[in-house]
Amino acid sequence: MSDHILIVDDEPFNLDTLSQDLEDLGYVTNTAVDGPSALQMIDNDPPDCLLLDIMMPGMDGFEVLRRLRSNKNFAELPVIIISAATDSENVIRGITLGAEDYLPKPYNPTLLKARLGNCLARKHLRDIEKKYLQTLEDEMQVARQIQSCFLPAEIPAQRGWDVAMWLRSCKEVAGDFYDVFEAPNGGTILFVGDVCGKGVGAALFMTLFRSMLHAQCMETARSPEELLVEAVRFTNGYVSSVHERDNMFATLFIAYLPEEGDVVYINCGNEPAMLLSDGEHPAHLLMPTGPALGIFGQANFVAKTVPANGGTFLAYTDGLTDALGEDGRPCGRDKASGWLDPKLAPDQQMAILQEKLEEYTLGKGYIDDITVAIFKPGK
Repeated sequence: MSDHILIVDDEPFNLDTLSQDLEDLGYVTNTAVDGPSALQMIDNDPPDCLLLDIMMPGMDGFEVLRRLRSNKNFAELPVIIISAATDSENVIRGITLGAEDYLPKPYNPTLLKARLGNCLARKHLRDIEKKYLQTLEDEMQVARQIQSCFLPAEIPAQRGWDVAMWLRSCKEVAGDFYDVFEAPNGGTILFVGDVCGKGVGAALFMTLFRSMLHAQCMETARSPEELLVEAVRFTNGYVSSVHERDNMFATLFIAYLPEEGDVVYINCGNEPAMLLSDGEHPAHLLMPTGPALGIFGQANFVAKTVPANGGTFLAYTDGLTDALGEDGRPCGRDKASGWLDPKLAPDQQMAILQEKLEEYTLGKGYIDDITVAIFKPGK
């Protein structure tokens, strides 16, 4: 299909001459005698390139160019200025406003052919690039939708516990993951994890880690300690052997929340979870009890217990503590936990955390995925 060229000039002779020359070269042409009619024609049927005269009564070519570039729909429409105004000031002004090229009147037909051809070639390359990028975006949208299916659509009500969870991806897809579900013998399993790296590769492994952990935690006839240790050990062994060449690993905090009694947890190289101080009991850090999953095939993982004491637990990935403030300093554990009020419900605390983090980073300091779980004994 031939390229469509719109010629804008207030001189009928110039329009006829240019139209004939361009049609002889195989282009389809339309003409406009002034700026307003040109803008209307572009709005109705955008051309592939615009040949624009500068010196026109009323709205001159500079104003036409300025309006085009201020409209996002036509910001990249190729424009070649062709005018008798050939002084350097006009040339510079035209290029500054966004014209791709400049030809003097009377024009050289050979030079016009070459420059128009180059201008259109660049446009076609941009069109191909846009189509390719749109294809990638469409595929990423599908990936986001598929990945979201691996996370709980909503946080289910858990007997004896009040839970809030949040994941914020810093890219199109996330390497962080979380889950919360009822354990086969009662109680609740909750975990947050962070796969090394970012982007598609981390997202693919996120689905692997999360799915294997969930499936292994559904095994029955085990104590909470055995359940967590075996789930972590199996996942670690599989990834470290089957995917050894990929050098992928994940940090993980996983916990068993009983309806009553002590919380059982394993921290696999993740940031220390916290049991926040409620005024009666001091804050308590739930430090790592084993290495990240997928590094050492024969790693040892230890399950530990901590009394709930009616307090609030905070588990998170390092994207939270690494988020940067206006001064370039990371948020850190103390600042993040200091925003929470253990007397409030977890969903209220989570809303406050998100608001404070947005204020601290000015909405721009997110350099990694962020996953946060806030949970406390409830009804």
